[in-house]
Amino acid sequence: MTLSIPLASFRCRRRPTSLQPPAPQDVLGARPYVLFTALAALSLGVCSLPASAQSHDASLAAGGGLEAHPSAKAVSRAGASGTPAAGTASGFLPTAEPVPLSLEAVVDKVLAQQSDLRLAALAIESAQAGVLTARALPNPRVDWQAGRWKPTPSAGAGDSTAMTVAQPLENPWLRQARRAAAEAGVDVARQQRSLLRNDVSARARTLVVELGLRQSEVQAYAESVTLLEQVRDRVRRRVDLGEAARYDLIKSEAELVVARQRLQQSRLQVDQVRLALNRMAGGLLPASWSLPPGAVMEASDLMNATFTDRGLEGNLELALLQQVTRQAGASLAQARSSVWPSVDVVASRSREPDVRQSGLGVSLHVPIWDRRQGPIAQAQLDVARAQAALEGRRAELLQELKMARTALEMAQARVRALSQGALTEAEAAVRVAEAAWRFGERGILDVLDAQRVLRTLRADLIQARFEAQAALIEIERLEGRYAGSQP
Repeated sequence: MTLSIPLASFRCRRRPTSLQPPAPQDVLGARPYVLFTALAALSLGVCSLPASAQSHDASLAAGGGLEAHPSAKAVSRAGASGTPAAGTASGFLPTAEPVPLSLEAVVDKVLAQQSDLRLAALAIESAQAGVLTARALPNPRVDWQAGRWKPTPSAGAGDSTAMTVAQPLENPWLRQARRAAAEAGVDVARQQRSLLRNDVSARARTLVVELGLRQSEVQAYAESVTLLEQVRDRVRRRVDLGEAARYDLIKSEAELVVARQRLQQSRLQVDQVRLALNRMAGGLLPASWSLPPGAVMEASDLMNATFTDRGLEGNLELALLQQVTRQAGASLAQARSSVWPSVDVVASRSREPDVRQSGLGVSLHVPIWDRRQGPIAQAQLDVARAQAALEGRRAELLQELKMARTALEMAQARVRALSQGALTEAEAAVRVAEAAWRFGERGILDVLDAQRVLRTLRADLIQARFEAQAALIEIERLEGRYAGSQP
């Protein structure tokens, strides 16, 4: 159990009950207890200063300005990152350092633990077993009979045996079509695994990018909360001195409440993205990990981002539909080849008491009544359906690729406009409003309005960066760039 006594609680002042000064013995009687408690807490090394008191003292030490004290900045950064700052009570406890994980490392962990990818690998092995079945030769059929032989009452009885061996000879066209259909099934299973790997990789990359930008959003809101706390303290001092109206204090406190709510919401969104990534990785991501610098593209990189127009040449979904069409064609050829007669070579030998007989013949299965019209018609419909799905999906993917390129261009334009124009002007407006308020030329409402505009533009820039990088990932997914080598 850790005892933490804020230093701000020692600043107690006894209000006199009358206009006369308090008795000396009362003050001296209460002071030794307070001093003893403070010395005991300091000797244990557990005395800490709350973040609110630190920010208040920082604003007082700054002479009424809006620049935060280093301790207040440390608390703000600690609140944004979710780790305790140095100098707090929890900071004295040993904490594990966050494990740095790059974007590729997170994606590899996700791909290594995806159950769908393991099921797709098992589907490939199952299809390969189907190829072995298609290549297997038919087994021969052996018939053996034994009995007693007695032709007439006057003749002697004896034993008789007979054995027949039949070997089916497959139609070579039927056998070739069956093997082609089985091999096409293997190709379909492989394409399904590549498509699944491409989609999972794109999804994981999008979540990693979202995590990095959400953390930037938390940091921005934490800085805004620290700044608004300083403004609130400055306004409170002016209200206490009678230099400002109480409405200014109410307005500043309302802005602070809204900023704190947005900060809490951003932290919850960071936790949600982390949980989604950990779920995709099977819960094997470290409990505390962080993204190194460069995991998320900066605004300057996004504005100059270009891509090679590969079209739909490497699209894995189209490749899968092409393999499905090929498999349907092989099934149609197999159904048509089954109309041809099948042949069995039959060899027989029988032994009777006075007769030995051997024979060799051919058994022919002629499809007279069943011309395989049903299976052939079904296979034709499967081929037509696969071709229609291929053509329809090709048109849809072309539109999706155009939409992704348009989204990238729009997001790049937003990033360029916000980072080079609007954001710079908003920062200058905040500085001008703060200076004017400090010298009494403007009211606190002008400062709060300028800060609100700046916060909105920063949030819009973060959202535009996310949309631009998400559009880049979507274009690369449609082009099939994340299939790679199978793990």
